Amino acid sequence: MGHEAPVSSPARLTVPPQLVLFFGVLATSMSSTLVRLAQTEAHSLAIAAWRLTLATVMLAPFALSTRRAELRSFNRRERRWLLASGALLAVHFATWILSLALTSVAASVVLVAMSPLFVGLIAHFLFHERLSRETILGLLLALSGSVIITAGDFSGGAHQLQGDALALTGALAVAGYFLIGRVYARGSRFWGTFSPFMGRRPSCCCSGPGQRGCLSPVSAC
Repeated sequence: MGHEAPVSSPARLTVPPQLVLFFGVLATSMSSTLVRLAQTEAHSLAIAAWRLTLATVMLAPFALSTRRAELRSFNRRERRWLLASGALLAVHFATWILSLALTSVAASVVLVAMSPLFVGLIAHFLFHERLSRETILGLLLALSGSVIITAGDFSGGAHQLQGDALALTGALAVAGYFLIGRVYARGSRFWGTFSPFMGRRPSCCCSGPGQRGCLSPVSAC
């Protein structure tokens, strides 16, 4: 009896995590500058809405083709949390992009990037998670750096302080998004959970009447 040839498993493409991190940081760094350039031609809320709409268009086919059953499996409670998470993410992008029109790019990006600080604190008090000494040290360093970078805004006028406040609001909103996603977006439910978040955000960002370049508001938000 002849031996059957072993079935070779399909080759898996492995990407170095350092490379992924590099392009992630590069994309994030360029985002604020591109938004600031776009604000010369369009309203901030329109930029947020179109940015998220394009992301939805790109991600929706993957979610619908691979996670259709999961999208239908959400119960009423989970759908409410999905709406809440989508609204928080809409608040994040709306307030952060608005802040770029009022304060410096450096101050806006540094303040909105403080979301891990809020996540750590909320998780500690809400989920009773213990913060390690290294985590506390990192949070304090991040807070100190943010204070140093934004200290000059106190003498720059009320509009810069308003921009800083909007950026902080964006950081707090996305922290809430992360915490909800931690509970409901585990394992194989990633795509099924992520797609509704993306789909809710553009309409929420564009709910203000008369925003130039906006999509029509969706009643779900």
